[in-house]
Amino acid sequence: MKEASMRKYHRVLGLVIFPFMAVQTVTGLLFSMQYLAIPPLFDLSPEVRLLHYGYAAPGNVYRIVLSVAILVQAVLGVVIYQRIWSRSRRR
Repeated sequence: MKEASMRKYHRVLGLVIFPFMAVQTVTGLLFSMQYLAIPPLFDLSPEVRLLHYGYAAPGNVYRIVLSVAILVQAVLGVVIYQRIWSRSRRR
């Protein structure tokens, strides 16, 4: 695959998964902060719990798809980096 195509897919995929990653990250951070403090600093609403790891089977599919998208994003980033590095090394 050409580097220009990889960069395009990397950029578009990043923009698509950003909101979903942000929700997972923020809710996970809230859960972590809640469990670190004794007594808990705040009580999380059931909606936050539902957002982070709820919705049964559809939620599981969503998290699997998001995980695969993050892995694809990471692999594309590594390949792009390696190509840039090999070009700069040849000079």
